[in-house]
Amino acid sequence: LLLTVLAPLPAQQGERVPTFLRVEDHLGRPLAGAEVTFAGGHPHLGLEGAATDQWVVLSDARGRAQAKLQPGLCYVAWAIGPVDGDGARAV
Repeated sequence: LLLTVLAPLPAQQGERVPTFLRVEDHLGRPLAGAEVTFAGGHPHLGLEGAATDQWVVLSDARGRAQAKLQPGLCYVAWAIGPVDGDGARAV
């Protein structure tokens, strides 16, 4: 899977920022129905800085997903595709 994350614009204090991404399969086609997880935290704090904000959203028919993230946190994102006809899932 390929995740393309579009960087958010600066936000006001305490305001969540809409962040968008697109999920694609190994051939570059949009992947609908993928479960996308965003986990944000403070990496400089070590284990004490484990994820403090987490969102799980689904990609739409064009592979797009959106989450409203907290400014100032460092996020990672990953996607798990829907089960295909063979029972496999793209990760």
